[in-house]
Amino acid sequence: MEPAWVKVQGLKFQLLQKIYNLPNGGTKLTPYYALTKTECLYIAKKFNKPDS
Repeated sequence: MEPAWVKVQGLKFQLLQKIYNLPNGGTKLTPYYALTKTECLYIAKKFNKPDS
C-alpha cells in the first residue's frame, strides 16, 4: 500500500522507534508507524472489500 500512498501524497509513512527499558537493565528498540487520522483512514479504506 505504501507505493500507492507515495503516489497520492508524495511521501512515505513515518517509521519511528521507541526505546523500552528492560527489567534486566538493557533496552529494546521497537519500531512503529506514527500515522495521522488521514493515513489511518486511507489504510482502513484499502482493507475494505467491495460488495459482490
